[in-house]
Parts: sequence; C-alpha cells; structure tokens
Amino acid sequence: MTKDNKWSLYEELSHVEQRRPLWETLADELAPERVLYPGSYVDILPSFVFRNVTYVDMDRRCPAFFAGDAVQQRVPYSYQFIHGDYRDPLDIAPVDLLLSQYAGPISHYCKQYVRPGGHLLANNSHADAGVAALDSDWELVGVVRGSQISRDVEGYFEPKPGRVADREEMIESMMPIGYTKTASNYLFRLKSTDNAHDE
Repeated sequence: MTKDNKWSLYEELSHVEQRRPLWETLADELAPERVLYPGSYVDILPSFVFRNVTYVDMDRRCPAFFAGDAVQQRVPYSYQFIHGDYRDPLDIAPVDLLLSQYAGPISHYCKQYVRPGGHLLANNSHADAGVAALDSDWELVGVVRGSQISRDVEGYFEPKPGRVADREEMIESMMPIGYTKTASNYLFRLKSTDNAHDE
C-alpha cells in the first residue's frame, strides 16, 4: 500500500470528521493529558485535538496505516499505536480519558488503565454505555447531544417497559437494550478501581 493509499484509508471514513467538535469540547472541558482509544481502527482524528493518544486495534491494516509517513507527517501531536486486542493486558501509563466508540465493552476491560477521577466517553452502539451505567465504579456525569455536554443526567438508563438491563449479558452479547431516554454519547467519571476488570 502506498503512502497516499494509507492516508486515503482514513479519508474514506468521512463519519469520523463529524466527531471533531465533540473531541474539541472534551479537550476544553476535561483537558486530558493522556487518552486511550481502544478499537480505534484508523480514526486518527483525536490526535489532531489531544496531545497524547494511545490507539489499540487488531485489524491487520492498522499497523501500516499508523506507521506510514502520510500519517506521521500530518498528525500534530504525539500518539502510540498498539496492534492487538484491548481485552489483553496493555503496557500503558494511566490515562485521563477513555474513548469507547462502536467497539464493544471497553468500559469493562479498560477501566483498569484510567486514573481515579478520569473519564469515559461511550456511545451505546455495542451496549458499552449501558455496561458502564451498571458498573458501580463509573458515575454518569454528562450526556452528549451534538457536540455539547449536558450535566443533566436524570432519567437516563431506565429500561423501556419489558426490558431488563443485565450487565453480564450485555458484555457477552454486545447488544444494547432500549432505554426511555437516550443521547448520542455518555460521559462517565471513574470513582474507584477496586473491582476493576472483574470477569
């Protein structure tokens, strides 16, 4: 794959550009020094906003993309790529912000890398926001609409009638349930890691 083709692999993912305003809001409000993005695929956009990002993905195309000159010459901030499964142990320093976007129960497997008081941003595409909401180590502190974060979290994660929120089932199936009130993303704060990585 040529240098230009490596970069075009990213440019084909036009939907990631839509997240830039949200990343900028998180940078402004949380000022994270270290960010962990498991299941990132080739979404390098956070490194245009956050100064130190670790990406983790097992797709075979990712190592060449992240190592390519086309990426290294354009990305303004420091980044690290780990080629592997985020469910396996990662040799990284504690992070301030964990990103979970369309990649499974990241809040469960990766909260051990988040410093106390650090944050998780998760959508519920693969049930991860629902998993975090049932984890006593995480506290819901914000909901996202557009690129803005609202601190009014009352009423979220109440299952629709007839639905049951089972954390272990959601971790295993990665299938979300229906809730009476939803948002595009949810912001959690890590209270404790005493029970981190229970399996």
